[in-house]
Amino acid sequence: MPIPDQAFDEPRSYGKIDLYPLYQQLRAPDAEMIQDFESPYLHFFLQRLPINMGFAQLFPSVFGTIFAHSMTNEGLRFMMLAVSSFLADNMAERPPLRSYRYLQMGIPRIQQALTDGQIDDALIYSVFLAAYLHLIGGELASTRRHLEGLRLLLQRYSPSPGEFSPDMPPELMFIYRMAIRMDHQWALGDQEAIFAFVTNKDGPRRHWIQRLVDYSQPEMVEWAVAQFALDDLFTRAIAINRRAIQLRANPGQDQDLTETAIRRETAKLLEEHETWNQRECVKAARRQQEAEQRMMELNDDLLQPEQVRFLHYPPLKFSDKLYGAILVQYYWVKIYITFITHPHPGPYPYERFEAAVDVCRTYADVGWSHTCGTCRVVIGLYLTGLTLGEPMYPTGIFHPDTYLNHRIQLDRGAT
Repeated sequence: MPIPDQAFDEPRSYGKIDLYPLYQQLRAPDAEMIQDFESPYLHFFLQRLPINMGFAQLFPSVFGTIFAHSMTNEGLRFMMLAVSSFLADNMAERPPLRSYRYLQMGIPRIQQALTDGQIDDALIYSVFLAAYLHLIGGELASTRRHLEGLRLLLQRYSPSPGEFSPDMPPELMFIYRMAIRMDHQWALGDQEAIFAFVTNKDGPRRHWIQRLVDYSQPEMVEWAVAQFALDDLFTRAIAINRRAIQLRANPGQDQDLTETAIRRETAKLLEEHETWNQRECVKAARRQQEAEQRMMELNDDLLQPEQVRFLHYPPLKFSDKLYGAILVQYYWVKIYITFITHPHPGPYPYERFEAAVDVCRTYADVGWSHTCGTCRVVIGLYLTGLTLGEPMYPTGIFHPDTYLNHRIQLDRGAT
């Protein structure tokens, strides 16, 4: 159920401090009214939100830090409760009325902090949660307005676009990275990205990541660096795709020169995409997965008839679910890049078809719970649907009932 628009009048301009993408001043309900119900929702926030965002394994302490800030900031606490109650009630198939109530208590406090000029880390966390709440509520336009405000708030740590001062807390860098991921939802088509300036160097990423990962799992540093490298590659691909759309729409452009330039820029993206596969953590995980795959194929006892698979393709085996989830994103980013040079649905070029099948085969084994946040599998399935759509499905003739049965089995096995 989406966040309601009634009684929530959002500003449309962001040129002044009092016009951040936040709701206008609302009369807050009595803060004591629902205080007895906070504890379960706060527990849900700390337990479930890291899983939903896909970073519970990489950054287990971030949301604990946000919770600590909320102990002295009511606005942040109410936004945490608004998000957690929305998720909890949605899972229980209840209307998110309590979330709206918390929202009405949180937004006026955020607005007051902006009016008073009290720009601190707790306020940044609060605006981020407001953006996330509208994203999961299906309100992309409101999400975008909150993200624009978040970008302005983060400028206190940013001397220039895409660069941040060394004293920026690592938890805020994490928020910045999550904001980029939310921005992708809006910019996936031809919209301009809000967080368009990203680095292609691992050094700046690694510095703050090392301060957040679990010290008992140092290998997670390189996985986090690899994950964000894919995100940044996707951000650059979005920018190039938008530029390609603009050039093609300009009748004054020489079309042959335009397509040559687009192919040249796309080739750079594909080269960077292939280079990502040569990271040491990726190569080590791939060797392990290939060994497991050979063992499964050689041992008939391990290859069960009901083994979850995509259609008739041989099943894959991933014991390292994090690697499998990130690999799903690796494949769907490639699908997106091919749409820059070939902006039409269908299984062509062939590398797009291969990547789409790889998305489905990998997802079939890794499953929804491991991929929903880590690799944003919804984007991957959307792009795969554009590739393997039913009108032009490339595997040949098939019986509709059989195809539906395969779909049901895949969904049942992957959830």
